[in-house]
Amino acid sequence: IDIYAPFKSSIVSIDDGLVIKTGIFTSPEKVKYWNETKYIIVKIHDGFYIKYAELSEISVNEKQYVRAGQVIGFVGTVLNNKKIKDNSPIYIRDLKRKKNLNMLHFELYKIKPFMSDRYLGGNWFGKNKPKNLLNPETKFSKNKDDKIKD
Repeated sequence: IDIYAPFKSSIVSIDDGLVIKTGIFTSPEKVKYWNETKYIIVKIHDGFYIKYAELSEISVNEKQYVRAGQVIGFVGTVLNNKKIKDNSPIYIRDLKRKKNLNMLHFELYKIKPFMSDRYLGGNWFGKNKPKNLLNPETKFSKNKDDKIKD
C-alpha cells in the first residue's frame, strides 16, 4: 500500500515489535528517476512482519524493540521529478502529474520478507506475487471478521 503524505511526515510503528532489518529501498543506481529511500522491517508480536519503506530517514536501529505509536522514521520522496521523462512508465508520469512523490510504502508479510530481482521499489514484476505478501488492510481492519487468521 502506498500512503501519500507530506515530505518528512513522521512514520510511527503500528504495533510493538523488533526491528530486524533496515536498509536502502530505492536508489538512482537501480532506476534513474528514483531518489534514495530507506526501509525498516519490524517483526510484530504475533509473528507477522511489517515493512515501512520509501523513508527519507530512519530513527531506529536493527535489534531495537519499538512500541506502537513510536516514531521510527520519516516520509521520503521516492521519485526525482527532474528525471521523469516522456519515455518513463505511464504510472510514473501520472504520479509526477498528480504530484504524488512523497509516500510511505507499507507491506505486510506472514513470514520474513525476501529480496528478489522481480521485486523492485515496491512493485512485483512477475506472474504471481510472493505468497507471504499479505493485504495489510485485511489484517488491520477494524472489523474482526475481516482479519487474517493466524
